[in-house]
Amino acid sequence: MTNDNIAKFVLLGLLSHEPMTGYDVKKVMSLRMSYFWDLSYGQIYPTLEALEKDGLVTREVVIEERGPNRKVYSITEEGLGKLRKWLSEPARKESHKYETLLKLYFGNQTPLDTSVKHIQEFRARSAKNLEMMTLFEENLKESLSWNNDHFYMLLTVLLGKSTFKASIEWADTAIKMLEERTRSR
Repeated sequence: MTNDNIAKFVLLGLLSHEPMTGYDVKKVMSLRMSYFWDLSYGQIYPTLEALEKDGLVTREVVIEERGPNRKVYSITEEGLGKLRKWLSEPARKESHKYETLLKLYFGNQTPLDTSVKHIQEFRARSAKNLEMMTLFEENLKESLSWNNDHFYMLLTVLLGKSTFKASIEWADTAIKMLEERTRSR
């Protein structure tokens, strides 16, 4: 299954929580899901149109006095059925793409300090993401008593938190190893 095919299930999943505009979808993706999945506007809007055409979502135009009108999408019963069917299927193999690791893999073509800089930047991003995951964890735990969806969101946040902790630990080790290599030359 391609990422474009999965995009429809991401959108159906988000719309199963609440009706949203394409802009709302992108905002939720960027804030809450970017550590494990991403969709561009170029995927969101055509996929919403296809879902509407297939009868899996409906669209309501909300007239705005200021600014453009909003197209709010809601999942249909048929869309909910398709989502539930997909959710019951086995997940495909995870894929991780880290440009930092790709650059390190070919690090013998650059000075050591370039590799150190890449790792330091990776570490800083990981630390920032860890802070965000910690805040998400706190907020989700506070709302568990009144929103069952948040339990499942919490599970994803816990993996994100563990992943970012491991990334920071790896970065510290890698920088230390590169610095030792520099001293030994």
